[in-house]
Amino acid sequence: MKINNRVSYSFTRLSDTAIADFTDVIINGLTGNAGFPTLPVPLATLGTQKSDYLVKLAVAADGGKLATAEKNAARAVLEESLRQLAAYVQSLAGNDLTLLLSSGFQPVSTNRAQTPLEKPWC
Repeated sequence: MKINNRVSYSFTRLSDTAIADFTDVIINGLTGNAGFPTLPVPLATLGTQKSDYLVKLAVAADGGKLATAEKNAARAVLEESLRQLAAYVQSLAGNDLTLLLSSGFQPVSTNRAQTPLEKPWC
């Protein structure tokens, strides 16, 4: 039976600084990776989007509604590019977990086992 692995989109819930680090992992995983020959978003573009996001993140740290809105817009652009790459990786590596992992993306967990909840101690 073939297992169709799905790429996890949990990166959309990462903190502001963690998404930049995650982007670096994806750039490293896809750079020169023969398993993914025609990326929908060039890695140079992804790197530029990450840099723009980091600049706006630093400006937003000083506060202000406009700076925060610009940071959020830059993050949305970065997330959209990561989503496009995730979909591309899933389309090519759906049945090959090794290839999927080589991209830097993580698969959705297939563990559906139930575990008992901890009893409250109070």
